[in-house]
Amino acid sequence: MRNNAELQRDVLDELLWDPSINATNVQVAANDGGVTLNGSIGSYTEMHAAERGARRVRGVFSVVHHLEVRLPPAYERTDADLVGAAKDALRWNTMVPGDRISVSSDSGRLTLRGEVPYQYQREAAYNAVRSLVGVKSVDDQITIARRSARMRSRRRSKRRSSGMRRRMRPTSVSTRRMAA
Repeated sequence: MRNNAELQRDVLDELLWDPSINATNVQVAANDGGVTLNGSIGSYTEMHAAERGARRVRGVFSVVHHLEVRLPPAYERTDADLVGAAKDALRWNTMVPGDRISVSSDSGRLTLRGEVPYQYQREAAYNAVRSLVGVKSVDDQITIARRSARMRSRRRSKRRSSGMRRRMRPTSVSTRRMAA
């Protein structure tokens, strides 16, 4: 197992090697396989790349980041612009039911709210907005809808009509012969 100094150096080398990360303002601390990233970074997407880069290093078991997103002035956007871009991104993504998700922004921090039927739709919504220019963070408050009793009974009836049966419990069968 690598010692903390080697792990710290390897993670920093990985961050410096990755062209999608400007790691000049990132400090790395390592402790028994746990890595902490501190400092500032230029975009929310870059923050995720830094976390992924740290996880790629052999010997890293966990990554905690205390990175602050400081956007360059050219990337600053008003909250109204950011909400409009996020709504467009959700509407243009075929995996996201955009009519079920609302978006708000406060100083570049997006909040997604709503309810979708499936987890993949929640993930697709998050991924659609996290790389937009001007995003500093994303608070994903989207919930997964519980299936109604009506929907569950509809699935059961489809299973029965298609020949799929629930597994039956074994019953005891008498092997005694009847007298003729």
